[in-house]
Amino acid sequence: MQSESHEFALVRKLTFMKNFLFETATAWSMAGKITQAIAAPVTAILILVSFTPTVQGYHYSFASLLALQIFLELGLATVITTFSSHEWVRLRLDGRGRVVGDGNALKRLSSLALASFRWYLVAGLILFGVLGLGGTFFLGIRDEGASVGWRTPWLLLCAASVLTFSLTPIWALLQGCGQIGEVYRYKFVESLGKSIVLWSSITAGAGLWSAGLSGLFSALLAACFLWVRYRRFLASLLAGFESSPSVNWWQEVFPLQWRIAVSWVSGFFAFYLFTPAIFYFQGPEAAGQMGITWAIVGGISGLASTWAQIRAPQFAQLVADRRFEELDRRAIQTGTIGVAFSFACGLAAIGALAIAQIYSPSTAARFLPLGPVILFLASDVLHQISVTQSTYLRAFKREPFMVLSVVFGTLIAAGTILLTPTVGVRGPAISYLVATIIGLAIATRIFLRARREWTFPRTFAR
Repeated sequence: MQSESHEFALVRKLTFMKNFLFETATAWSMAGKITQAIAAPVTAILILVSFTPTVQGYHYSFASLLALQIFLELGLATVITTFSSHEWVRLRLDGRGRVVGDGNALKRLSSLALASFRWYLVAGLILFGVLGLGGTFFLGIRDEGASVGWRTPWLLLCAASVLTFSLTPIWALLQGCGQIGEVYRYKFVESLGKSIVLWSSITAGAGLWSAGLSGLFSALLAACFLWVRYRRFLASLLAGFESSPSVNWWQEVFPLQWRIAVSWVSGFFAFYLFTPAIFYFQGPEAAGQMGITWAIVGGISGLASTWAQIRAPQFAQLVADRRFEELDRRAIQTGTIGVAFSFACGLAAIGALAIAQIYSPSTAARFLPLGPVILFLASDVLHQISVTQSTYLRAFKREPFMVLSVVFGTLIAAGTILLTPTVGVRGPAISYLVATIIGLAIATRIFLRARREWTFPRTFAR
């Protein structure tokens, strides 16, 4: 009997893992992430073949500077998804793709949507000014820029990025409103198409124009898709809005948003400062090494965190239904898969770089040395635990990691700025690992305390 019980438990776990891995949203998201993971080394190879080390440095510095949009986005997409998930419990799409259901829930969702659209429209205009002027000034600091025509390609990339940025609230709403499978299916197609445009542009000799052309393609494709597939969804939301909004932004949304905003702004210093800092202290060639390495690390991290991103709306719905046992179970499985993926992909990346150092030293020299790479990849394995913890707690419409995010970003930024002038490219890697270890220890303590206070005592359905 005990043996049969163990066999039944094993079969149940395997069945759950099969469904978990291959459910629609997960499958499409994984397809997109795998495409990105495969695209990253292909892009890196094309850049190594087609770009000079200096142009490579500007290419990846472009990508890092675009992250300045964090200062205007302020984590609002995460808030939109969380709040819309809570309202969607009482709503649905009819046969024509319009939102129907509880009138009060529709009104609240509509007011949330309209406020979000206004925010991103104004922020997008500001973003273009910040990127166009501030980015041009920063990139012009190094004398090497005189031999590289980067200004006009940079402005094209800024314009394309602002167009994409302005569509962000729509994607966040769709994910919160049960369309996560459709969203990730589109993201897969977009990722594939964007990569093809980027590769074609690089191969054709477009140089620094390549990123802007692929970004413009992405923005136009997204606009067309949303118009064809979800114009009735958006129209019904706007039609459901009344003169007196039912969502009080300052009392309901802003208390969560500003906390997440602080975390996101801290994230810029934690994840996007490396390449600009090395560009400033070491020059474009060293920035190119950092940029291409961080692109690989970021691709692995994105792939590993896929399950946490997909589970965010489900976590919020489980909280709304007070199904905390199910929430715990899914969080554990989500975190385990994320850590395992990060570890396995990290080992593969380290092995590939080690082989390149032996058989193609000139290629390996375009990346960071093996030591800093190992530090970055080890840090990401630990980081995946924090990803699951933050996804779990944000489902409660709260942000207990705000102060920790500031400390985390400050440690990394300070270490990067202080160490890079003396130890070079090893500075960011050392800073990132030390801050990750300290941050994870503090985050785990916060997580356990918050979980105990927010989910206990528990009531169980009979």
